[in-house]
Amino acid sequence: MCFIKPSQTDYWPGVPIIDTQSTFVSLTTISLKWSPPFQLNGVITKYKVCWHSTDSSVSCIDTLVAQIGSYVITNLRPGTTYHVLLSAFTKIGEGPADTTQRKTNESDLHGNKLRATLVVGVSDDTTQIGFTLPRIKSSESSKIQYFCVIVKRWSTNENENVLRATPQSDLTNFDNSNSGKKAYISIIKNDYQSDMKIIVGDNVETTLITRRKRRGVIEYRNAPLNENIQYAIFIRVFYDKNGASFQNSDVLVKATAFADADKDSEDWKLLIGIIVFPILVTILLILIVYFVYQNRTLKRSIASIILRNKETTNATKNDVVYDHPFDTRGDRDDEMTYDDVRVDDPTYTALNYRTGNEDEDHTYSHLNEMQENETEI
Repeated sequence: MCFIKPSQTDYWPGVPIIDTQSTFVSLTTISLKWSPPFQLNGVITKYKVCWHSTDSSVSCIDTLVAQIGSYVITNLRPGTTYHVLLSAFTKIGEGPADTTQRKTNESDLHGNKLRATLVVGVSDDTTQIGFTLPRIKSSESSKIQYFCVIVKRWSTNENENVLRATPQSDLTNFDNSNSGKKAYISIIKNDYQSDMKIIVGDNVETTLITRRKRRGVIEYRNAPLNENIQYAIFIRVFYDKNGASFQNSDVLVKATAFADADKDSEDWKLLIGIIVFPILVTILLILIVYFVYQNRTLKRSIASIILRNKETTNATKNDVVYDHPFDTRGDRDDEMTYDDVRVDDPTYTALNYRTGNEDEDHTYSHLNEMQENETEI
């Protein structure tokens, strides 16, 4: 084992000086600048920068060469306050640290709640909830590597901040979420677009390709939701591929619709109406045709009766009663002695004599007009 023997002039270095005026922040970074300590106490060999937030562990880098007096801390969370420590090293060891506190810029997602809407192609509001992604600046959206939609069955006594603080490693897929009682990832996408339409519960699978030690594919099923159940939904966007830098939206709490029997009954009534209506129209048309036909037949019958009555009336007016003539022997015979035989001339009649004498089979006589109330001439 080899030891570095410090010179008599080497000692622990003093405190390096962070240049607070030249330290800048962005959405996910802190640009740090500093000056060497006033008391070098030897040769500065390197610097170490450490940072942490109130809810994250300490991260450090201690290989910074002494000649470089700046460093950019990356993959930070937006809108988060970080404590930064800077220390110097000599051959003896690490000296005391200078500290500063910086807050990264707020994301446009901060305090931005998902906007629930039905105008996103929700096909069944008993198993689906639709919303649109919040609007953010293009300068931020271009930094987003991917985002995921996180869902959990919700009760009124739960805390939204606790849900939003759920570590990414504690999130699961739907199949391991106990039907949504545990927070799970329902959707994961690479391309963030403001006002993008999202449907939770459409039963579509999305995948995430991991780029860690072993390349793999993780599938997430956007399983249908349960009817008449309240859900908490929020999105988490990531600014780095490793998932260290992320931002949550506010939580949307919304319940699925209740599929009651009345709704099903209304659907059946509509279907029955669609089937029965054409049948009723057809029957109505048949009845109309039938009544029109009967009406026309009745009119023709009435016209025929009227016409026959007119003919009968005219015939009655033109009929004239005549007395029977005397026979050729000069004797007056009653009317039953002859049979009437019609001839063309209305003033003559042909009478067939009933005696059976073939020589006297017909007699013709001029008819004398009689009044209806007269019995004989």
